[in-house]
Amino acid sequence: MQEHVLYGRIKEPIKQIKLEHVSFAYPFSKNEVLHDLNFKIKQGEKIAVVGENGSGKSTLIKLLLRLYDPSKGKIELNGNDLREFTLANYRQNLSATFQDYSKFKLSLADNVAVFRPGGNARIKAALKKAGLEALLKDKKIDLNAILNKEFANGTELSGRQW
Repeated sequence: MQEHVLYGRIKEPIKQIKLEHVSFAYPFSKNEVLHDLNFKIKQGEKIAVVGENGSGKSTLIKLLLRLYDPSKGKIELNGNDLREFTLANYRQNLSATFQDYSKFKLSLADNVAVFRPGGNARIKAALKKAGLEALLKDKKIDLNAILNKEFANGTELSGRQW
């Protein structure tokens, strides 16, 4: 099987994500959390995932992130099954913040690069890509600012900024 490479920043634009007959059951459970999902998300579309507690919203996102693979069916990115990408290559292009995310009492730079260290240029590029470049100007903080008010000269971010 040929590996599809996304290289560094995504090589080719994501034109479509497609779920085909996707079902998922957690290990050691007979009950499926998701059953026979079929839908497409095309480039530029915005969607909302809405449902009751326990209806599988977070599980769906974890499948898209390849934290899990479907029990049945497949998820495609630009027509390629996600399982054809190496995990490291696929995941370096993704980011997610779940409702139970952690705030680290570290510098702004360390919070941005906590799992993938890089230089200041890379960190500033990530802030820009996330729409947070004004954070450095508006709040008058630098990359070394500690993101917690418990520390002298520490600062706190808004929920959206986190």
